[in-house]
Amino acid sequence: MSEAATSTTDGNDPLVGPVITPLWTPSPERISQSQMDQFRRAVLAEGAGVEDLWRFSVDDPDRFWPAVWDWCGVIGDRGAVGYRAGPAFWEARFCPDATLNVAENLLADRHGAAEVAIIAWREDGQEQRLTWVELRQQVAALAAVFTEAGVGPGDRVAAWMPHIPETVVAFLAAAAI
Repeated sequence: MSEAATSTTDGNDPLVGPVITPLWTPSPERISQSQMDQFRRAVLAEGAGVEDLWRFSVDDPDRFWPAVWDWCGVIGDRGAVGYRAGPAFWEARFCPDATLNVAENLLADRHGAAEVAIIAWREDGQEQRLTWVELRQQVAALAAVFTEAGVGPGDRVAAWMPHIPETVVAFLAAAAI
């Protein structure tokens, strides 16, 4: 393909459309501190780059997705299958036999547990904050109330609630059972 066919001087690429200049590009130091780069270094050979990580995800998804699961510390049973292709790419399933509890994973005692988990502004203008520790305690308390009331796994819990932290607590408490 000739040079004229692959680039133009008007800021457009004939194959993909307009060339967009990034508003910001992270420094190499910032990239090296990112979770994605740490994952790349953990699962690939030294010297492998981000393109190699992408290639790993495309060429060997049955190994890639279990590696993501394990590196991220997901709590649950991953199942034996890492990837199941579908008739179309959007129908693919990652760790299709996995079982996990979303609330357990969101509320796991991890680094940063004392940090703020929720910031809310009440209608009266007051700010309300919950740390991860406080959120975990409130969810556990409400889950115990639900359990005492006879709510069990597979039950549906419905509520009409406003956009307040207690709504998140109620959702997580129901999901935790």
